[in-house]
Amino acid sequence: MGKRCLVIGIDGLPKTLLEQLAAQEVMPFCARLLRQGTLVSLRAPVPEVSSTSWATFLTGVNPARHGIYGFIDLKPFSYQFFFPNLKHLESPVLWDFATRAGLKTLCLNVPTTYPARPLNGVLISGFPAPDYRKCFFPSELAEELSALGYVLDVEVGDVASDPQGFLLRIEQSLDARLRAFTYLLEREDWDLGIAVLTETDRLQHFLWNALAEPSHPLHARVLDIYRRVDQCVAAIAAGIKESDALFLVSDHGFAGIKAQVYLNAWLRRGGYLSLSPDAENFACIDAETKAFALDPGRIYIHRAGRFPKGAVSESEAEDLRRKLRLELSALRWDAQTGELSANGQGEPILQDIFLKEEIYTGALLQSAADLIAVPATGFNLRGAWKHSAIVGSDSMTGAHTRGNAVFYYRGALSTQAEAEMQDVAPTMLATLGIDYSVEFDGHNLTAPADVETVTLT
Repeated sequence: MGKRCLVIGIDGLPKTLLEQLAAQEVMPFCARLLRQGTLVSLRAPVPEVSSTSWATFLTGVNPARHGIYGFIDLKPFSYQFFFPNLKHLESPVLWDFATRAGLKTLCLNVPTTYPARPLNGVLISGFPAPDYRKCFFPSELAEELSALGYVLDVEVGDVASDPQGFLLRIEQSLDARLRAFTYLLEREDWDLGIAVLTETDRLQHFLWNALAEPSHPLHARVLDIYRRVDQCVAAIAAGIKESDALFLVSDHGFAGIKAQVYLNAWLRRGGYLSLSPDAENFACIDAETKAFALDPGRIYIHRAGRFPKGAVSESEAEDLRRKLRLELSALRWDAQTGELSANGQGEPILQDIFLKEEIYTGALLQSAADLIAVPATGFNLRGAWKHSAIVGSDSMTGAHTRGNAVFYYRGALSTQAEAEMQDVAPTMLATLGIDYSVEFDGHNLTAPADVETVTLT
């Protein structure tokens, strides 16, 4: 068996949190890894959601080439939602490249890989995955892993009233996932291994406050989860040699939430959206609507020709999206009142707001939203229309950040600057001695002397 590459994903883990917990010896195995290799900050694609980010991880290209812009999207010339999955990816994925080089892949629990499809290796789909039976290739793994207690995702439940129950379910999910991962890593013949732990994302969404505040009554209990995560990383990595390539990757960063911002409520108040919060569904939108939003920060101009009731002309659309960009950029949050204003007082709620052509390039650009907003740290953008207030709160205490994700390699990297998610695929494949750089938007970040690659076509 030749050199292998193992990638361990820790969903939503911020780089700064990994460094902190490693320094505190909460995560001693990861601390040892950090001393052996290179850790840089990773930046997620836009929007900074798991589906889009892991799709970019799998393909090495931007959303206008792979086609996944979020957890939900709209069917062409329609107001009907669908949930993008592996069938909607328009670009080759990592195991396709590995197969071309005669290599076998073990892909375990990567989001956006449902439904499982045949490959040269093994695939366990990650969330969202509505049908357990369609999550495994080969299909007989469904019964084998069910016997190990494997679950597709953590049942969140009512965290506010039963946080201990939530934490117990996270621990049980981690334990079952580890049993399945180690079983397959030891049993199967593989060259490229990818194993993702998603429990960290669930924990941080609902108990970020307990993690961030040492005085919180659940702080010690939450740190125990990260000790368990560290043990999982150690156990998953136990079967590889020192000469094998090892990566740690997260799909986005995380931070505490100051406020939830409901973009459709803001659009409604500004006269851009006439859809009532009481509307039965999104198809109730009418021709008076100028713009609407989908999670997390995607704003669509209601263009004639793109939407059935769209009445905004192309010339109007260009003026409108620039007007919306200016107005959203001017919004400020007043920590004292908890309200938004455009008077320059308070914190900006956005880090960036992009026109689609500024961040995407590819044949699927026409499918992208017209404007894509990236929240400032502490703010969570929401696209729900059944919400009348612009600013609010819910049970979540943590939200994604575009920056501050993890990219670690047990070796030397050619940069100490922030890496892009689209750099991960070419970098991983380079450690296996193969180069498909012409097919990627990203770049191989391994140091020139660290690996030798052969360009394959």
